[in-house]
Order: sequence, then structure tokens, then C-alpha cells
Amino acid sequence: MENNFKILFTGDISLTGVFGEKVRLNEEIFSEEIIQLLKSADFVVCNFEGPATEKDTLQGNGVRLASPKNSIEYLSKRNIKVFNLANNHLFDCGLEGFVDTKAEIGSNASYYFGAGVNLSEASNFLCLQKNGISISLIGICQNVGLIASAKSAGIFTLKHHNKLKEAIKQASKKSNFVIINYHGGEEFTLYPSPYKRRILKKIAKYRGSNLIMAHHSHTFQGIAKVDEKRIFYSLGNFIFDFEPHDFFNYTDQSAIVEINVTKTGYKYQIHPFKINKSKEVIERADSSMLQHVEKISNFSNYYKKWREESYRVLFKRKESDSNISLKKTLQKMSFMEIILNPGFYRKGLSVFTNINLRSIYINALIYKFLLKFQKTK
Repeated sequence: MENNFKILFTGDISLTGVFGEKVRLNEEIFSEEIIQLLKSADFVVCNFEGPATEKDTLQGNGVRLASPKNSIEYLSKRNIKVFNLANNHLFDCGLEGFVDTKAEIGSNASYYFGAGVNLSEASNFLCLQKNGISISLIGICQNVGLIASAKSAGIFTLKHHNKLKEAIKQASKKSNFVIINYHGGEEFTLYPSPYKRRILKKIAKYRGSNLIMAHHSHTFQGIAKVDEKRIFYSLGNFIFDFEPHDFFNYTDQSAIVEINVTKTGYKYQIHPFKINKSKEVIERADSSMLQHVEKISNFSNYYKKWREESYRVLFKRKESDSNISLKKTLQKMSFMEIILNPGFYRKGLSVFTNINLRSIYINALIYKFLLKFQKTK
């Protein structure tokens, strides 16, 4: 029987809200089925969003995330011991938050990749070994967050694409299988943006890479195949309780991806789960998630689907207690009201330099215009 290396990948972890409080108290946040699945693997890899620290988050615009300092110990005891740190929130508590996180990982016999005290460390690949098989992991982020340099701490980003190619080349020489972990792109859509597709297809074609696991959308996105290499465009949320996510569908359901590697190839399996905030637990979901993954992995008529997704995310947000009292939002406005609204243009200016947000806004408006045109015919 051929030797096997079983490795699991989860999506975004931020021990916020009810989950942060339960972790501080060392109370269980996983169902027994999820615990058994995690412990069945040789290694479990997660995208750890933000530092594990008790330091205050930095002031400024945008979302700031941090998990309790005991989060690494808590997760490690449940066999989540490999932490991708190449994401835009790692330095939300400054250098001290990163130092705390790194120290917690070290003291719990765990591993990290994708960030470091300098670019040399941040770009290092992590090589894991089991049953005579070795798997290398590389973490890379879009050009956001604190970017590592030759002499300063930060994350490994697309700014260093030549160094990424070299890291893949070196990792492939020392391991049987190379997996790239990518963090970036659009948020809340079920399909990746055109830009994200281009970037990940390009990385997939680098010699030595075997598979890509991506994050950041907070939703599970489809799976594609490029030159016999698979791209998982986003693994969605794994542990998250963050109020702004409540406005969007699909942020509470996702899947753990199981990869079984041998010296001659690999197979994958999808394990659906859901974030049950009413029960304050991460639990197994039914098989309808598998049908959902199959549907969103069909990229035929992609640009039509992207326009429709952009429209859904921008105009079809869920109602919740926290936004009922707000003034008219985009999804309640007519096309002309949007065009004449100064706030729309102020918001437009803020996203103009963001290629993913820009695509969502433009394609959502195109879709809304087409809907209006069809109604008037």
C-alpha cells in the first residue's frame, strides 16, 4: 500500500465575537465531528487573520482584527498547528502583536509561514514531512498590509513575485509537493474577480507548484483546474464572528479541504461545515454544500456570472437589526438615485485604486443597467 500524507486546509480564522470569548475561557467551540476530523489529519493548515495578542489594535481606517493570546495554544490542542500568516491583518497590533503571535506558535510546537522579521524569513517555505512524503507550503499575499523588506518585518506579497518563483523552485527540489497559499482579491463573492483569476492562473503555471489554496473573500469560491493543477479560489470563513459579515450571504458556511498526497499524486475531499452562531459552535453541515461547490466551480459564461455576483454583493445585502435604521442603501435605490447621489461618488473614489472593488462596482452597475433596460423593452 502506497504511503499517504493527509493534510487539511481551513479558511479564515479570527477568534472574534462569541468565539473569542469562549476561547479566552477555554470553552469548546467545535462539534465532536469537527474535532475528530481535525485530529484525523497529519497536519491542519489555517489562515490566521490578525495577531494572537492582548495588545490593542492600531487606530486608523479599515477593519482591525485580533484574537486572544491563548488562541494558538487552544487551536494547537485541536491539531491546528500550521499557521499561514501572509494576510493583511497580521500586523493590526503592530510589531508587538506579531512578536506575541510568533512566540505563541513557537511555545506550542507549531509552525508558521508567510511573514517574518524580514523578507528572507517571510519568503521562506515551510517543509512538512510524514510517512516518507514531504509537502512544502508558501504563503503570499496581495500587496496590502505591512509588506516585508530586506531589513523590516512584514508579510510576503506579490510585490516580490520573482522571489516567489525562486521559492517555488527551491521548495520543489526539497519536497514531493508544493502548495501555494494566496490571500487577496474580492470579498463576499462566490466567484473570484477577473484579476484574482489571472494572478492565480499565472502562479499555477510556475514550474514546481502543484496546488493553490486561497482565502480572503470570506466565502467559499469555486475550484478550477489549470495544467493539471487545482486552484481553490477561496476557502471562506472557518471561525469568524464579525458583525459586518452578517450583511452577506454565505459567510457562515464553507468547507475544510482534505488533501491526500502520495509520491505519485494526490486526491482531495470536501468536508462541509457551518458557523452556528446561535449555538456558538463550528459544526458539520449537510451535503447540499457539495452541490453548491460543484455549481460555483462551473466557470462557463464567467463574465455574465461575475456581473450577477457583483450585483448580488453590492445590491442584495441581507437586512439585519444593525442596518434597518440606516438611510436608503444602494440596494434600495433606483439607478437614477444612485447616479445622482454624491455619496456614491465619494465611495467610488475610495475604491477606484482597488482593482477588485473597482470590478465589483463597475460590473454591478452594468448588471443593474441591463436589468433596467430589459424592463423598459
